Amino acid sequence: MFTKTQAKDFILDRENPIRFIENKVKILDPASGLIDFKLYNFQKGIIKKFITNHNLIMLKSRQVGASTIAQALSLWCAIHFEDYKILIISAGQRNAKNFLAKIKNMFDNLPDYLKNEMRTLESDDGVNVKGKLSNNKFEMHFSNGSCITALPATDSASRGESINLLIIDEAAFIDRIEEVYKAIFPTLSKAMNPNAKKPYGILVVSTPSGVGNFYYNMYNSALSKRNNFTALKVHWKEIPEYDEEWYKSQCESMNWDIKSIAQELDLSFVASGNTYIPSALLAKIGISEPIYKSPDETLWIWEKPKEKKMYVIGVDVGYGVGSDDSVIQVLDASNLNQVAEYACNTIIVDEFAKKIIEIADYYNDAIVNVERNALGKILIDKILKLTRNTRIRLFKDIKPNKLDNIIDGNKIYRKRREKVKSSDYGTLLTGQSRDIILSNMYNIIVEKYVDNITEHKMSASEKFNALKNGIDNIKKIYGIIRSERLLNQFLIFTVDNYNRASGKEDDIVLGYTHALWCYTKSKNEALKDVVDVIDATYSKVITEDDIIERNANLHKRFNSYNTLNLTDDEFRDVMQEEMYAKKAVNNKDNKEEKIKVNKWESVWNGF
Repeated sequence: MFTKTQAKDFILDRENPIRFIENKVKILDPASGLIDFKLYNFQKGIIKKFITNHNLIMLKSRQVGASTIAQALSLWCAIHFEDYKILIISAGQRNAKNFLAKIKNMFDNLPDYLKNEMRTLESDDGVNVKGKLSNNKFEMHFSNGSCITALPATDSASRGESINLLIIDEAAFIDRIEEVYKAIFPTLSKAMNPNAKKPYGILVVSTPSGVGNFYYNMYNSALSKRNNFTALKVHWKEIPEYDEEWYKSQCESMNWDIKSIAQELDLSFVASGNTYIPSALLAKIGISEPIYKSPDETLWIWEKPKEKKMYVIGVDVGYGVGSDDSVIQVLDASNLNQVAEYACNTIIVDEFAKKIIEIADYYNDAIVNVERNALGKILIDKILKLTRNTRIRLFKDIKPNKLDNIIDGNKIYRKRREKVKSSDYGTLLTGQSRDIILSNMYNIIVEKYVDNITEHKMSASEKFNALKNGIDNIKKIYGIIRSERLLNQFLIFTVDNYNRASGKEDDIVLGYTHALWCYTKSKNEALKDVVDVIDATYSKVITEDDIIERNANLHKRFNSYNTLNLTDDEFRDVMQEEMYAKKAVNNKDNKEEKIKVNKWESVWNGF
């Protein structure tokens, strides 16, 4: 029996698992031996999230103590709640025994009064009696009726018994784990009762291993809130004792294998198969945590809007029935950095239209490109109805210089195209246009990162020596892609035998692709009135006064083009290429044409 003081202490520990772990639990440290388990802040955060959110999936670096937290939490639950059942699933018998052995070691080093009260002994006739812990390598029984069981992953890992807590250790490395999980889940669901006043739930812990598997799918579904799990990341940098030297020593222990380093240290899912974006590049891309996440974690923001900045938005719409995501990607048009991302698979079209208007308005009246296939047409109509086409700038995917030539005697006039129809809003994906739009995305990504991936062109020996001499070549590159959801979806966005790009889940990628297409096409679209001005200016040989006047007109227009990320050279190239460069080449002996080019040079130099 507990004394009064011990009983009070027991109640306080029951209410606060962090107090119990830090004051009662000891762990074996390789360097110092048996020590008190003092928790890091991120470890306390894991415990708090389990108590409040119940279902956690952790993506962790090696040797960060995530499994140790799961072991200590199991012990706290089993001791402080009667008839509490815990099932631990591991990859093989050896892993299961080792996991349980660490919990037993924690138990054996508890204060004597506590372990004497809680332990049981299995007698010769199979009855549990107080005395010492049962010697079963796969189970721990406690005097309060609680039990911890550790087993290798099999379909019969749980035989119908109700489970309060399920722990899946190193889930990415367990064969057939999806089948095992489906077999166990019904027994766990019985115990998911908030009114029971017991902690309950699922802890899935692993380092990443490949893409498209059970763990990858579950983790990414948690990121996009397509399941009831909370995704957590535990990077080695969260351990104060780990520094660059530690990182380098770990790289050496893995023989500088880039794939292993990316997975076990840098929390990267490594692509398999023929990815649309080169897998070597994807493995190098670093992502960053948003500065804001909405309470439901559908909206991630990396940068708030800045005054006078131009932003472009890409939209891919789903049906809102829990399958495909409805996605909004927001990019800064001056550098193409992701500034915001919205992804939700339960939002209906009417509400999604409002969300698009809200985000576009927030980001300085951003240009919005909606994929108008099927449901996209309905979405565009909803947006137009809500805004009456006055509060939003919808992108029109049409050629900016598509003008008709009309011959009248010896003169050639250019007629402006007809008014754009509502059906021209957004981007229509066909077999041909899809390839062009994806190619545009590919070229932009590779161009933005190409200077940082030259090491992948080295020979195997050169790469090995470069890695051995330092860690710079295996560090992540941080650039225009910031979203973990987007990067992870690129890992399964592959090319088939017919060179067609596709992915099992591609909504976030397509939203991003439409944003980049909007950026590329909007630059040319915004220049269309300048082309007309220049064309009118040089429809005949003009005087110096005319040049000065046209110069002033261009200055007015050009001020707005800086927000489109146009350098002086780019603006000049577009103008010269579209208006006069080709004509001058084709008419080398045409003196009047040369005069026009020279006049254009004069106007340009005025800037």
